Amino acid sequence: MASDPPNTVSETNPGKVITFYSYRGGSGRTLAVANTACLLAKRTAGGKGVLMIDWDLTAPGLHGIFEGRLALSDQASPRTKRAKGSDQPGLIDLFCELADEVGKDETRRVHQSEEQARKIVEFVRPEKYVLATDIPGLHLMKAGRFGGDYSQRVNTFKWDDLLKKSPWMYLALATYLGEHYDYVLIDSPSGMGDTAGVCCSLMPEMLVCLFTLNHQNLSNAPAIISQALQYRRESNDLRPLVVVPVPSRIEAGEQEQLKAWRFGSQESGLPGYQGVFERLFCQEYALHGCNLKTHFDQVQLKDTHGLEFGDQLPVLAEPEGGQSDLVKAYQHLTDCLTADCPPGLHA
Repeated sequence: MASDPPNTVSETNPGKVITFYSYRGGSGRTLAVANTACLLAKRTAGGKGVLMIDWDLTAPGLHGIFEGRLALSDQASPRTKRAKGSDQPGLIDLFCELADEVGKDETRRVHQSEEQARKIVEFVRPEKYVLATDIPGLHLMKAGRFGGDYSQRVNTFKWDDLLKKSPWMYLALATYLGEHYDYVLIDSPSGMGDTAGVCCSLMPEMLVCLFTLNHQNLSNAPAIISQALQYRRESNDLRPLVVVPVPSRIEAGEQEQLKAWRFGSQESGLPGYQGVFERLFCQEYALHGCNLKTHFDQVQLKDTHGLEFGDQLPVLAEPEGGQSDLVKAYQHLTDCLTADCPPGLHA
């Protein structure tokens, strides 16, 4: 990769950029983004607001969850305001414009400077790609303007090429967004591609890793976390990267099986996800000990099958202090996002 930029986060109450990631799809990641974003918007009422970004470009879904609740942002350009909400450009359109601006400097023979990257972000004005919702303080940046050449733009955009030409660009964008919002929640694509790497390693200060109970997730998700943390240690980006593991799609009833997946079972050949993440945290954060029992007791996202994208979100359907297990888990997850250290660090 190209040389890494140092930290440039504003000293005056910068917002927090948080990526939601899952190694495989089907974890309820997008619903987790939507529900926690709603809770954060309520908790930060009167502040700078909360921005959701749909970075899952090949399978975008956040706009579907908020169908009928979107409105064009007051900060959008007059041309954009005249367009229909469904035609509103989004993330891929933003990055195409950023890349175009980077490419305009034909005389540059060295990597772009921090100041140049910042000026480009300010010139492009990412807020013009943002939609408001009817939930106070909650905003959405869609994956992009669908139809036409959307798929071609997504499939041909070179994320690593932008990093090589402008190694400051991703951090400049994260910093800019943090200055404009209290929280920025990124819905990352699954897997190990370039876009997932950008979302996990380059953009966030917190990485929420959702995982369902299967061998692929327990083998690969910790590896992705380690890669992200290693990248940050070796870079000049001095922002902390806090990891929050979240088991999801937990089905009630199979208590013995759930116990085996969580604590391990020699008979079943399961290492136990609690031990996996406790050892990972000890290694990556240089801890003498880590106890995630309370964290995993509280943050287990129940199975959300049957909850369709047109349904009202659980955190909006229930009154304040709702008692369903799912809403309680989202509330505990939101507590983690407002903290500044990994769960279990002081256990």
